[in-house]
Order: sequence, then structure tokens, then C-alpha cells
Amino acid sequence: MSRRYHLALKRDLLSAPPAMPCCGEALLAGLARRRGSTMAVRGPRQLRRSLFRGVEAACPPGVSLDRTGRELRIGGIDPTALRRNVAGRIRIQAAGKSGGHCARAFVRGLFIRAGYMQDPEQGYHLELVLPGKWAFRLLRLCSVSLRVPFRFCRRRGRIVAYLKGARRLVRLLKAFESFDRALRLEDLIATRQLLGTVNRQVNFETANINKQVSASERLREQIGRLLEHADQEIWTDALRELALMRIRYPIDSIEALGKRCIPPLSKSAVNHRLRRIAALYREIFEPAKGGVARE
Repeated sequence: MSRRYHLALKRDLLSAPPAMPCCGEALLAGLARRRGSTMAVRGPRQLRRSLFRGVEAACPPGVSLDRTGRELRIGGIDPTALRRNVAGRIRIQAAGKSGGHCARAFVRGLFIRAGYMQDPEQGYHLELVLPGKWAFRLLRLCSVSLRVPFRFCRRRGRIVAYLKGARRLVRLLKAFESFDRALRLEDLIATRQLLGTVNRQVNFETANINKQVSASERLREQIGRLLEHADQEIWTDALRELALMRIRYPIDSIEALGKRCIPPLSKSAVNHRLRRIAALYREIFEPAKGGVARE
């Protein structure tokens, strides 16, 4: 699985600053880790610069930022009060009394913190490792507000939220306001659906052709045995003409075979005569149980 796709997505999300101060707080609530009375943000080396810039843009005025190695410590914010305020806003939005902007920012923060999205060229899967039960409860409210049906499981003692299916990922990307990636994913879905339809049609046509070829081969064998039969009085002029036509033009369709007859025959007429030839073969060479074959 490629790691480059979800890292590029996180970089895009960090480059878009929160629309409102309350969205900045929701982003910090999902993104930052609690360190006692302070909060801290830690990210992979590939995202560290973008991550720290995004945190600085999301922090309210009067907040102190202290960068120490891989971490960016955030002072001046009470983690408990921050989470309580964000939870209250998300509950209001889940009740339908406001837009889902804080819910979108919170889920975005969770994804940047510990999320993974598989490259859509390889599959449709997204997961978030949640930092605790408080995040689990808030994410369930966000699912209602954003209409994104997350599912949950436990892995190594941690709660993991995940999405499977292309349409659900498109909806989440739109909730992230990553519209370019959502459009590219929709194009990929449409292309794969078109290719699947074409493949099914080709397979259907191939199966029909193989069926027709097998039936024609079997009928020509039956006609050959009938033409070698000692009693040629079994034939009517119409059946014999069509039998010889079938031997002469083995790959013709029923419609094409009818057009070669004089006068031309319809498909139903050709089918009727071919069924009579097959019945004649069964009568002579495949008599009913206990009967005797005609010689």
C-alpha cells in the first residue's frame, strides 16, 4: 500500500486554514495530544513543517507555541475546557441546529493526527485510530452531522474507526472540502464502472458466440450422420436444402443462413427447420429407451 497518497492528502488539509475560530478549536481538539495541563502536536518527518504551520494558523491569539524537536507544545489552552466546548458545538450541529463546520474540522484533525487512506488506485479504505472514548463519542456525533457512516472496531486495545467503499470516501473528502480529490475519485469510479460494463458485455457476447459455435458444430455432425444414413427418403426437399446449406456455411448465423435460402427464410422458419433436423436425428440414432434405431 502506498503511503504517499494519504500524506499528500494530509498536506492538502493542513494548507487550508480553518474558516472560523471555532473550527480552529475543533481542529486542535482532534489533532493535539494532551500533555498534562498543556497540549502538543507530533507528526511524521514528511509533514512536520506543514503540520506546525497548520497548528499556528488554527491557534487563537495569546497562545504560546514551543517547538522542541518532533513536538510543538501549545500553552495557554486548557485541554479539558477545549474538548468540552468542541463537544457542545458538535452536539448542536448533530441535532441539526447549525452547520457541520466544527464536525468537519474535528474529523479532519483526527485524520491528520492518526489517519490513513489507501490509494484509490489500489482500493477504497480509510481508518482513524482514536485517542480515547471521548473521541469515539464525538466521532459518532460527527457521523450523524456529516452523514458519513463510520464503523468501529478494536485493535490492540485502541478504538479504530474505518470506512469502506468508494462512495463513502467521496462523501468524506467532500466533508474535508477536498473537492479536487473527490472529483478525481468520482472519475476513477466512473471509469472502473464503464470498464466493468464493457467487460461484462464482451464476456456475454463471447459466451453467446461460443454457444452458437458449439451448437452449429453439433448440428453439422448430426447432419453428416443423417446424410450417410442408408435411407435418404427421410429428407424433405426443404430440410435437405437447409442441411446442405448448414454444412456449406458453418459459421453463418441463423439470420444469414435464412437469407441464403431461395426464397429467403425468416429466423423463426430456419429455427423451425433446424429443430426438425435435430428431432429427425434423435428419432433415428437416439431412440427412446427400449426402442430400436432405424437403419
